[in-house]
Amino acid sequence: MHRHVAFGLRWDSDVPLEQFALAPDHAGPATVLVRRAFGPLPERTEVRAMDNAVLCSDGIRFHVADEVDIDIYAAGHIDWWPGPAWTGRFPPLFYGTLAALLLAWRGGAPVHGSSVEIDGEAWLICGPSGAGKSTLAAALIASGHARLIADDLSTLEAGTGGGPVLYAGRPAIRLFPALADQMRATCEVCEHPGNDKLLVLPPQVDPIAPVPLAGTIILGADAAAIPVWRRSAFLDTQVFRPRWMRAIPDWHARFRILHDAGTTLPMLSLPIADIRDQTTFSARAEEALLVARAARYRLA
Repeated sequence: MHRHVAFGLRWDSDVPLEQFALAPDHAGPATVLVRRAFGPLPERTEVRAMDNAVLCSDGIRFHVADEVDIDIYAAGHIDWWPGPAWTGRFPPLFYGTLAALLLAWRGGAPVHGSSVEIDGEAWLICGPSGAGKSTLAAALIASGHARLIADDLSTLEAGTGGGPVLYAGRPAIRLFPALADQMRATCEVCEHPGNDKLLVLPPQVDPIAPVPLAGTIILGADAAAIPVWRRSAFLDTQVFRPRWMRAIPDWHARFRILHDAGTTLPMLSLPIADIRDQTTFSARAEEALLVARAARYRLA
């Protein structure tokens, strides 16, 4: 059996979950069980078909071509059944879309953004595709002033103290080769089959402990021009797989987490920048650190 951790959950799986971190000894008991079914997946109460999946009354069923069928149950287990093209490993969408849907069922608010820890607090980085979310996260980590929380998929949870928190997600950042080269001195860099980007494995936060959210950095938008009462709605536009997030029950509870993040914490903005070399890479980190620390200083 394989033990992994990601997004605050402990995954106990009969197939290695290669995009998730191995569970440390102190991880505790499994919260998600991933098992091959004893036979073809049973009938479920279908609510709505969407793309190559079906929303059911108790979770979601995914059909991945002839490769594998996957049943996600809100209670915290995942059953799978191989198809004729089964490769022995789960497809990439398992670690992104399927993980996000399970997290949403469990009350989290998955966001299409990267996140890093600075001075013990989390900063969520949002913006349109190609804006440089992963690049900014990598630059902050390369500066030595940040650690990775998650890349591309970050999930906000309601913290026990009332404010939103984040947990470590997938332990790698996908970067174009020229940017990945800027991190080779301190990080492991490896190929990413079938992709024009490389995987960089930087220092990451404790895989189990929650990191309190300090604020959000928006790339390519003027945060100052967004009224406080509109910021939660703006964050709602950044959710991961928005059609699914609105279809899964209890959307309003997830929106409350976004509301807290948008209305009670700083929302900062940075312009989209062309990062090509070490100089611009370092300058990007310094720019972000300056605005983030200045915002926290004003709140102190």
